[in-house]
Amino acid sequence: MLCVKKAQLSAERTVCRQRVRRAYFKKGLIDSEDDSVALMAYYHPHKSLTCYAEEEGRMVATISGVFSERMGDVPLDQHYPDAMEALRQKFGRLCEVGLFADVRKVPRFQDLFQLISLLVANLLEQEVYGVAMGVHPNAVGFYERFFGCTQIGERKAYSSLNDAEVVLLACDFRSFDLLPTRFQYQVELFRAQMAPYPLPVLSN
Repeated sequence: MLCVKKAQLSAERTVCRQRVRRAYFKKGLIDSEDDSVALMAYYHPHKSLTCYAEEEGRMVATISGVFSERMGDVPLDQHYPDAMEALRQKFGRLCEVGLFADVRKVPRFQDLFQLISLLVANLLEQEVYGVAMGVHPNAVGFYERFFGCTQIGERKAYSSLNDAEVVLLACDFRSFDLLPTRFQYQVELFRAQMAPYPLPVLSN
């Protein structure tokens, strides 16, 4: 059975980064599994958030977000400086979502959906409503359909990942009720689970 969690401990984050290196090497995004991924330098524990999926006691997938309030805070600033600055002006505090990795031979859509939903639930708890992410051009339709993202940047080569093609997407969670219904439901379910006390049941 698979469960998704927010990484709380340094040891958990370390394993998540190991999974990223392994997955990126298999995809040809880095030249060696021992290579440091330049993007990781931005993901300091005090300004980032990491979630992971665990299956039978083994961490199989992970995703992270790093917060930004000024130019240079996040990796995508190097490739889309104007668009990223416009997003910061729009939202104030922004989160770049990245470092997604799944080390299984056949990644599952449902697990990515759960990971992103948990990540967004945590962002909303911190009142962060703007998200940017760089995805492969072939994946744009997937993120638009299931998460309500919008493409705002043209196709570019991501120099930090062996010039892999990337497209900039943005997500606006201020109008949460306009997002895809299934996504809304899953995010709210995670938020309810994070509440310190259960909501009272009111009798008539």
